[in-house]
Amino acid sequence: MYAKRFHARFILVFLCVALMIGSLPTAVLADDSVPEYSPTNASVADTEDAVGRVFNLAYQLRDENSDSAKIGGGFTWDTEGKKRSWTYYNGIMMDAFLMLDERGFASYANAFYGANITTQGTVNSYGASDNYYRENELDSIPPARALFDLLRDPTTSSGSAEKYRKMIDYIYFLLQNHEQVEGTDGNFKHKMKNENWEAYQVALDGLYMAQPFLMELARAIDDGTLTVSDFQNYTGTDTGISSDEIYSEVIGRMAWIGENLYVPETHLYSHGWGPEAGLSGQYWLRAVGWYAAALADVIGMLPDEYEEGRSSLVGIEKRLFDGMMEYQDVATGMWYNVINYGPELRGSVSGNELETSGTALIAYAMMKSYVEGYVDDTYGEAGLRAFNGTVMNYLDENGLHNVYISSGVETAPEGYLTKEYKTNEAKGVGPLMMAATYASTAAELHAEEPVSTTPSFASQSLVLSGQIGVNVFVNLPGDIAEYEDSYMAFFVNGKVTDVPLDVTFMDSEQVAYGFTCYVNSLQMAEDITAVFHYGEDNAETIEATVSVADYLAIIKDNSSQFASEVVELASAIGDYGYYCQKYLNRINNLEDKYAPMPDPDTAEYDFEELASLTDTYKAAVSLGDSAIDKVSCSLKLDSSTVMRISFMTKGGFEGTPEVTVQGGEAFVPEQRGGKYVFDIEGLSAHKLADMNDISITADGECKVSVSALSYANAVLTNSDENDAKNAMASLYQYYEKAMAYRALTQ
Repeated sequence: MYAKRFHARFILVFLCVALMIGSLPTAVLADDSVPEYSPTNASVADTEDAVGRVFNLAYQLRDENSDSAKIGGGFTWDTEGKKRSWTYYNGIMMDAFLMLDERGFASYANAFYGANITTQGTVNSYGASDNYYRENELDSIPPARALFDLLRDPTTSSGSAEKYRKMIDYIYFLLQNHEQVEGTDGNFKHKMKNENWEAYQVALDGLYMAQPFLMELARAIDDGTLTVSDFQNYTGTDTGISSDEIYSEVIGRMAWIGENLYVPETHLYSHGWGPEAGLSGQYWLRAVGWYAAALADVIGMLPDEYEEGRSSLVGIEKRLFDGMMEYQDVATGMWYNVINYGPELRGSVSGNELETSGTALIAYAMMKSYVEGYVDDTYGEAGLRAFNGTVMNYLDENGLHNVYISSGVETAPEGYLTKEYKTNEAKGVGPLMMAATYASTAAELHAEEPVSTTPSFASQSLVLSGQIGVNVFVNLPGDIAEYEDSYMAFFVNGKVTDVPLDVTFMDSEQVAYGFTCYVNSLQMAEDITAVFHYGEDNAETIEATVSVADYLAIIKDNSSQFASEVVELASAIGDYGYYCQKYLNRINNLEDKYAPMPDPDTAEYDFEELASLTDTYKAAVSLGDSAIDKVSCSLKLDSSTVMRISFMTKGGFEGTPEVTVQGGEAFVPEQRGGKYVFDIEGLSAHKLADMNDISITADGECKVSVSALSYANAVLTNSDENDAKNAMASLYQYYEKAMAYRALTQ
């Protein structure tokens, strides 16, 4: 539920076509001991062992801190000993617990936030005067990130959800007034009105503190978790909060850092930057880790329409990874606390040691982006070695060692060695738990990494969106950048459609890249020739032939390998194609121009029974005192499911009617031959029964409530043409089976 690796790459309801058909050495350490390093690798077995050990650590820390509902601090993972619970690292611990997605972690986090957030949506200070939201610093933001997952969790009470929404509103309101550093594309001051942060006002750490929260907020607006009304308490609805604006701003901030804090001489990112001081020129591991983690999170949450921005950030991420891999310790896969120095560097309190928190953050970023398909196996393997090396060498029965406690932006490398390394410190444990959520999948992908250097067809799937079609997936070995100009050409009935490579569209395993060919209901049995063009001048090609009917036949012929809901849905789609084709052939005089669909599984429907079943979807029209007359509905079935509404106006009406659908913006419908018409498009199978509330204004208001199945009911009830009735009956069966399939998969 909570693991953030499971993002939907595209919003299509589809069936998957593929018929699939030594113990880990441990170095026991004390904080002041010299470790005997165990060499690491990226194997599945070692990774599974490491993941299990991290889960055990999570259980241990939860049990040690069984009372999460406290506001005055006191968690054992807080080695700074703060007398408050609202700290960025406590928030990261809660987020990490949720990402592990284990039973009981949600209630644990809800108890924490239930105690720490008031009904007004502010930090609870009652009885703990130090537990308040520090409005001048970005570090107060991260505890709120977990609230988005808790809002989506059905176990969160309505009262808690209301507090969480207000808290998010409160933080967003404060961010609108947080000082931005001039000339940095909107980047925030790390801490306002703090003389210690005046020289280097922008720090890598701050990108993780603020930007993923904003991305979560924008995504919550997009998916309906939050609405504009949730921002009335503090922000005010007149601010015009916009997810698109947030995405663009975050991309700008992340990209500015990526271009301006990079140091070409070292291939590393400087910890801080100031308007007058410039770059700090120091390379602290955890700071770079925070920025890397922020990049991975932002890249993963960007909607597909922001591909240009995502591509830019992926380029920055790869450059960061490339630089870090130059300094990666060969034996352990880890990095030193001050990245560009080894153990010879000494400070006033401690030496420069391999450090676990920053290593875990880099490992998290590498594995997350690898699993999600944005970077190749080179980085996935490096992340796995970093994760496994951290666990193998610094996690034992006493906990996770070598977490450097904290630092601001320093002006000399020794400045990062003025404090101690700690055990089971939240700033290390949290990132290691986060990394564990991606490690197993990354190891499996790495083990399956294809050795072929030639693209090959991998699988196909069936599209069930507004249109029916097929997704064809292709394995693209090597660097994906080599395929930047590649494309798929689909040939159907002599017509060709070129589909460019979309690097965000991948199969469910995040291995192969997908291309979609839509067909109309008349073309469901037609051969679709898929020709993939690649190489120099796209002169090289591979070719395959698919069809919707063939795919349906695969399911039918191998029904024992699929869930019954899948088999029944495939049968319903086949019947729909057959009866629509027959109906459309007649009314369009096509004379069997298209390859015929196989005979249906349902020879004839019980029209009377289906008319009764669809009666609940009967259209409702209330003309009121308007000038509207003769409202009717029809369906367009040849290319996609589109509902067309038409109406006339009474004689004497001289104005222009306006229409709103589902309370959206008013528009003027098209006028055709004395009628007004407008379409409701993109009706996927599971939306065929959705009633659309329509308001038509002309001297008064006419109200219409109608769905695609309203038209099906009208045909089944009133038509004398059996082929039309069969087409509508098959459409209804398609809807019913699609709903059963969705219930199975959700």
